[in-house]
Amino acid sequence: MDKARLVGLIILLTFFLYVTSYFLPVEDYYILVFADIFFFLIAFLASFLCFSNYLKFGKSLEGKCWMLLGIGLFLWGVGELFWAWYELVEKIYPFPSIGDIYYTLGYLSMILATLYYFSYIQIPLKTRKIYLVALVSLAYGLASFFFVLYPIIISDLSLVEKTFLLIYPFLDVYLIFCGLLLVEAFRGGALSRVWLIISLAFLFTGFADTIFSYLDWNGLYELGSPYDYVDFLWIAGYLLFVYAPIYERIALRRLVEKVKSKRKSLIFSF
Repeated sequence: MDKARLVGLIILLTFFLYVTSYFLPVEDYYILVFADIFFFLIAFLASFLCFSNYLKFGKSLEGKCWMLLGIGLFLWGVGELFWAWYELVEKIYPFPSIGDIYYTLGYLSMILATLYYFSYIQIPLKTRKIYLVALVSLAYGLASFFFVLYPIIISDLSLVEKTFLLIYPFLDVYLIFCGLLLVEAFRGGALSRVWLIISLAFLFTGFADTIFSYLDWNGLYELGSPYDYVDFLWIAGYLLFVYAPIYERIALRRLVEKVKSKRKSLIFSF
């Protein structure tokens, strides 16, 4: 079996095992402990893999982008660690908290990664494709605004809680837009597939953030509630962030082998 598919199947199996854990006949507290620990471990794993790609590619454009993504995921991992601490040790609801500062900084690092890529790639994009990506992102943004964000804006929540509930969906819209543009820029190649995976990770995270904003505003986000299943979207996003750097390594190795094979065939043809 192709290595990329094998890793993809392992990622998919991990996701289904995580989902299954929510339905095991055990106390909610043990599910909570497992979920909180799994969240920060998977975030740190994704960060580690991104940094490993940075070490492989060095200070090239590709390497620096992986470094910025790795920093972003590391900061998200720290945010998840604070969430687990407040929930499991302090026994208090973890939102808003100091962890949200790390989540926000993580977003900024990822935004820098996409901006950095755009500033250096020399691939022209057709205006029609830019409009199409912008339209998709705008549709998502408007739906989020009218159904989730605007009700939060006019609510009586504290300024700090409002700020974080609003900032995540806005940042997600930007990341989805940039990710989809990069998919179009590299359409058909291995890089396109890598950025498609990353864009899907942004998309799952964006959906989760928007739904969480709505649930928290209504006081519905709690363990044991069906609404808690929004966690599955975040986990899907993290697992895709794990898959993306692995996929690029496999694709690069495959490309190198193909080039070597062509060189050998040319040599033997002479």
